Amino acid sequence: MRLLLFVVSVAAFSQSKPVVVAADGSGQFRTVQAAIDSIPAGNAQRRVIFIKNGTYQEQLRLEKAFVTLRGEDRKKTRIEFEIETSACKIPGSVEENCTSVRVDASDVVIENLTISNPIPGKGKSAALSIVGSSTRAIVRDADILGSGGDTLALISHGKYYLKNVYVSGTYHIIVPRGSAYFTHCTFWCLGHKTCLFNENDRNESDKMVIRDSRIDGPTPFGLGSYFRDAVWYFIDNEFSDKMLPAEIFRQPARNYEMKWGEGRVYFSGNKGPDYPWLKDNLSKSAASSKQSITAAWALVDWDPESR
Repeated sequence: MRLLLFVVSVAAFSQSKPVVVAADGSGQFRTVQAAIDSIPAGNAQRRVIFIKNGTYQEQLRLEKAFVTLRGEDRKKTRIEFEIETSACKIPGSVEENCTSVRVDASDVVIENLTISNPIPGKGKSAALSIVGSSTRAIVRDADILGSGGDTLALISHGKYYLKNVYVSGTYHIIVPRGSAYFTHCTFWCLGHKTCLFNENDRNESDKMVIRDSRIDGPTPFGLGSYFRDAVWYFIDNEFSDKMLPAEIFRQPARNYEMKWGEGRVYFSGNKGPDYPWLKDNLSKSAASSKQSITAAWALVDWDPESR
């Protein structure tokens, strides 16, 4: 029995040992994609890929579940791939294919690194996209950088938890479809009338929460818009004086009728310009109180903060 326990313990330890990526050859792999490809199909246990400092000019495709991409240093570990979306000929949406890092798997964690699509201009320049049927995605302590639209495209209609994330871009710099919870994040809006985007048109319980975060930019910008049903909660955030006075508005989608009503945008405890629509109106929402708006509440049957 003692021998069996020892063997099991050693096996468990070896399975959890990170795979190391280093451009200088000091790890098991020189590229991040090679490390991802080494994970067996159908993986069902947590695999950590530790990425040493450096700039990895790769267009990543992550299609293995239970994978963690962990950088050595948030600023010095960089995954960059410059892709001009107008030149992308791959069938499908820009967010799904013309993106620096594409995730099509559940239970993925991305942390302590920078992902960038450095293509200049104000077209779509997705840096990180989560697509397909992916769910339970965590992004934390990371910079997601773009100069155009759809920088962070969370379009799998899943559940997303983001903490201490910096996102830059021009318009619709975040694109969550499903349920998303952002906390202690910074949204750097590069001057457009619709900086943020949200859509929850599949399940009435889906929602987006942004709390304890900052929305700012170098030039005037508008807060955001939506095409279809959407629910927004802004809790204890700081809004820059550069934010324009226009409230979040709907840009009607073709052949779509709203299911659960328009104007479901709720605020509580925020700081910013003295705009009427920025005042507290949480009593009109489904939340019982500001304190009840937690990750577990927003994401319903998943609580990443209890991990």
